[in-house]
Amino acid sequence: MQRILFLAQLCILLLSACSGREEGAGQDIYMQPEQLRQEWKKPEILPGAVAPHLMLRPEDQAILGKTYYYKTTWMGIHVGDLFATMDYQNGLYTVHVVTRSYGPAQWISKYYGDTISAFFYDGKQYRPQRFRSQYRIRNKVRTLSVRYDMAGNVTEDQNIPEEDPKKRPPVSAALKKNSYDSLSLALELRRRVRAAGTEGKGKTFTLPLYSGRSLVNMLVTPEGLAEDGTQIVSLKRDPVAGLTQKELKNHAERDITLRLWLDPKTLMPVRGEGVSSVGTATLEYQGICESVHQCTDSGESTD
Repeated sequence: MQRILFLAQLCILLLSACSGREEGAGQDIYMQPEQLRQEWKKPEILPGAVAPHLMLRPEDQAILGKTYYYKTTWMGIHVGDLFATMDYQNGLYTVHVVTRSYGPAQWISKYYGDTISAFFYDGKQYRPQRFRSQYRIRNKVRTLSVRYDMAGNVTEDQNIPEEDPKKRPPVSAALKKNSYDSLSLALELRRRVRAAGTEGKGKTFTLPLYSGRSLVNMLVTPEGLAEDGTQIVSLKRDPVAGLTQKELKNHAERDITLRLWLDPKTLMPVRGEGVSSVGTATLEYQGICESVHQCTDSGESTD
């Protein structure tokens, strides 16, 4: 079930933290309270002299303040939901994502994840500042957090509960530099796909993704336009550092290919598909909710 949910989340590049089997039990999961969400929207985490020079990209204006609701299926069965919303204030983007298992998958995994990221656009690319993800699988909870400085260096990261470095080798500071968390990476992917245009068809580019546990390269290939006008993008993961032997073995055996269909105006996913040896996971856009809380309470869209 963890692998199925992982496929679904990666279908829109909004979380890779839950890959692999968990070790060690946790307490009741602590989700982001509203106070913390508001704190992350404050521009104080950026130097005051820098913040005024940062900018909101015009293509992001249309998706601000909206909560996108996606349904995940595996082999035709509804197994999970994903809700994502983005805000912008004084030069700082914040993206909040909630993921959860559904139906029979909920009975088995009791999966629930809450992830938030703060980042900025410096006129050339998106740069992460803070990332925090907390998720529960059955009765086990893991918390991942990463902080970056303005130059792209990781200044602090936490992986709780801690893991044996003999099983999960640490990722060096040099490899972490200029990496993305999963949410800032999603925005950078949109920017790169739009910048590539039709000339970028078939040309693969690489985005480094650091989860707080491991580092992988996301290999992104624009495939051109579908008949309905959506932009097709395929993705594959290339392990770099910090993965366990079991995760490396699973990666080699499953060889997951992800494919996204992006709205031509917003470049937000309208559907996604992850194919591997364990089956096919699909992601379907369901509509806009008033808020993450309204979505997670009812699971219904206001569209």
